[in-house]
Amino acid sequence: MSLDRRLREGLDRSSSAIEERSFDRVLEGVVARGRGRRRVRRVAAGTLALAALIAAVVIAPKALDAIRSLGETKPASPQQLLRQIAGTYTIEVDRSDSAVEAFDMAGTWTISLLPTGAMMITPPPAYLRSWEQPTGDVFTLAADTFRTNALGRLCTSSIGTYTWFLHDEGLTLAPVTDDCVPRRALLTNTTWVRQ
Repeated sequence: MSLDRRLREGLDRSSSAIEERSFDRVLEGVVARGRGRRRVRRVAAGTLALAALIAAVVIAPKALDAIRSLGETKPASPQQLLRQIAGTYTIEVDRSDSAVEAFDMAGTWTISLLPTGAMMITPPPAYLRSWEQPTGDVFTLAADTFRTNALGRLCTSSIGTYTWFLHDEGLTLAPVTDDCVPRRALLTNTTWVRQ
């Protein structure tokens, strides 16, 4: 038997073994595995999309609130405000205001604001002759509002309400409501200079 013939017979036997397995079955297996992988990918993508949606619903509002509040400052508590404004200030009151002239209040006043809300006022020497050291002068703070009963004897114990602004140079008050002319003249005549 020739070599050529032996090779042909061997190839025929090998090819018949391959033909025994159906190509259709092999193809179906490949397609089924591909479909299974595609199904797994779809389920994974759906799960990730659902997780992203839940995160967006739960986390996004909190993140947006955090981003919006980046430039904002939180309101301080009354105790923090009292500590912030506490200190000794001097006010140079001039006679240009008629109330200052009428009550002879011109000169340098020293006002101490304590972190407890107590207020100690020291008038100028010229005013001391008529000064009875007041007792119970207090102030309260809320956001931008400063309320006080200072000079209560001159003001028949009324309460004055002012807006306040603390800056490098000191403290500035502007009247909101105050029927007491001498207190309004004293507190709003000029900027209080922190000592």
